[in-house]
Amino acid sequence: MSLRLHFRLGGIVRGFLALALLAGVAATVRPLSLLELIQKSQVIAHGTVRSLETTRDDAGRMVTRVELDVDAVWKGTKTNHLALVFEGGILGERRVTVLGQPTYRPGEELVVFCVQSATGLLVTVEMAQGKFLVDRDGQGVASLRNTFLGASAAGTLTGGYRPPYQRPIFLLDLQRQVEENR
Repeated sequence: MSLRLHFRLGGIVRGFLALALLAGVAATVRPLSLLELIQKSQVIAHGTVRSLETTRDDAGRMVTRVELDVDAVWKGTKTNHLALVFEGGILGERRVTVLGQPTYRPGEELVVFCVQSATGLLVTVEMAQGKFLVDRDGQGVASLRNTFLGASAAGTLTGGYRPPYQRPIFLLDLQRQVEENR
């Protein structure tokens, strides 16, 4: 490879790295503590995803409605059903994904931290930070996890390593903490 081509490729690579760095800085999210999530939330509920329905809103954006069967409401008005919305989803052969948005699947057991949006619909607090999946071990003990907090009590992440911020959060402990701080 000629020296000129090498410098040219190096400049291109540096340009891509600079763009990636800028994109990373622009997309940086400050993880909230559990206490901050509790305080920001208007509704905190434990339940199971019943269904998803993706449609277009009045502006033509793809929006998904998530229907939850609620086992318990720890903060907010007691109900046995909640509906959440988020931008994006799958409609026909089109898929729209919003970076940082939580994903949902029918049958998932979860805990959601929600606020009412400007349109009056419930959304998760701080996007994916407000959704915790529930993992149950062999004895039925439930622990919670999401991208930022919690971890399965049943095991560790790949290679046997678990980052220090990803310690198990047990369902009953979180319920108690919500009740003490709501």
